[in-house]
Amino acid sequence: GARHRSLKKQAIGHLRKADQKLSTVAAKDDAATKVDLVAEALSDLITAQEKLMEMSGTNISVAVASVVLSDDLKSTVTAALKGRKR
Repeated sequence: GARHRSLKKQAIGHLRKADQKLSTVAAKDDAATKVDLVAEALSDLITAQEKLMEMSGTNISVAVASVVLSDDLKSTVTAALKGRKR
């Protein structure tokens, strides 16, 4: 859970940085400066995408762990009930 929150904060931070850079592009007169800002914004967008993909991985890990724990719990309960008299 903590890793998921950390990745989310990082992704949001990179998305905000990219948005800030892109919003200043139109105000610049120099074409080279505009290209540099767009390149930096794209870099931030790619980094944000990587963090979002890592978040997906943590979601999958939690889902798999839940299934495994559920199966273990089911077999434990089933074994406990077999020895119980009605």
